[in-house]
Amino acid sequence: MKRILLIAIATFLLASCAVTPPIRDFNQHATNVYVEPAPGMGVVYFYQESLIGDVSFPVWDDRKKIGGVSPGTYFFYQAAPGDHIFWSETDVKRFFSLKIEAGKKYFIYVSWDEGGYGLGFTAARPLFSLAPEWMGAEAVKSMKYATLAETDRTRDAGR
Repeated sequence: MKRILLIAIATFLLASCAVTPPIRDFNQHATNVYVEPAPGMGVVYFYQESLIGDVSFPVWDDRKKIGGVSPGTYFFYQAAPGDHIFWSETDVKRFFSLKIEAGKKYFIYVSWDEGGYGLGFTAARPLFSLAPEWMGAEAVKSMKYATLAETDRTRDAGR
């Protein structure tokens, strides 16, 4: 009986070392796209550098899913001037507030930390950081451009 219990506990601990978000619902493209802000808009680039593991995060602006990142990917979002609250969610929601100005570029680095549940069971939680423009522009040059899959846009429209 003890042996079965030990095997069950060991299996649970090994299988639950990290919980990542759902499988990403976005496409990676062979050709990268870099844009300037559209007239009267600001453009926000979100990116995640290649790290150990495969942690992906969808990104929202209020109730609108605008994209997602996984290691080595980026996307951009043309945003109207004003205050925006971007967010992502695993076991908790994490928010990032940014005041957008027309004609400006912004680069938001998306990383993660591990939230703990105890007994080795953790979830990757998103972290947002505003990067200097020169740093973000250089970083996305070596990454793949990602866009939302059409099915993902329609499925989450009412969230």
